[in-house]
Amino acid sequence: MVLVGISVLVVLIGVSVATVLVLIRRQARQRAEAFVEVLGSQFAGADLEFDPEDSLGRCVRLQEFKVGSAGGRRKMRNVISGVWKGREVLCCDYRYVIGHGKHQRAYSQTIMMMSLAPSFPSFVLGPEGFFAKIAQTFGASDIDFPTHPEFSKSYVLKGKDEEAVRAAFSFDLLEYFEGQLGLTLESHDGLLLFYRVNKRCKPTALEAFLEEGFEVRDALGGKFP
Repeated sequence: MVLVGISVLVVLIGVSVATVLVLIRRQARQRAEAFVEVLGSQFAGADLEFDPEDSLGRCVRLQEFKVGSAGGRRKMRNVISGVWKGREVLCCDYRYVIGHGKHQRAYSQTIMMMSLAPSFPSFVLGPEGFFAKIAQTFGASDIDFPTHPEFSKSYVLKGKDEEAVRAAFSFDLLEYFEGQLGLTLESHDGLLLFYRVNKRCKPTALEAFLEEGFEVRDALGGKFP
């Protein structure tokens, strides 16, 4: 009887796992289909391409960034690339896992990659809570600004060249970010990553997401909306 009970339990667990996998795959397919629909309607006429699995490796440079090397079981999906309103577009869903076993945590977010002046120093900027969980991944110490306590309270800013980062984050830029809470940015070698931790962009909100990313990039370039 005990063996029968164990066998039944094993079967039930197997069925549950299979059901979950089917649901995950279905949701992934539906999300990809929703992006295709949005690109064909809201972005009709734009020179944008969609790749559900990044088969062309357009987002491979994500691996050069801190977030791209965090954790394991990394996956890039739903890549959108091309030109929209005269600007280069490159974004994707990116998932990775921190920790092991019952302590593991999966992070899924939509990340936008944009060009930035190569002279802009490398940095990582993110909400306090995010860095508290994976601070060891990003290293360096937090850069605070006494003139902007709200910024220092809301964000952690890190960079190897602290002096250069302090110089780049001008008074106006700090003021801007105090009004834009919850963002995560990373600058490296002429590229900028923009996203919100563990938040994926809804397909229907793609235009707003792209506009916000370009606005942040313009702020870093000295053009304030």
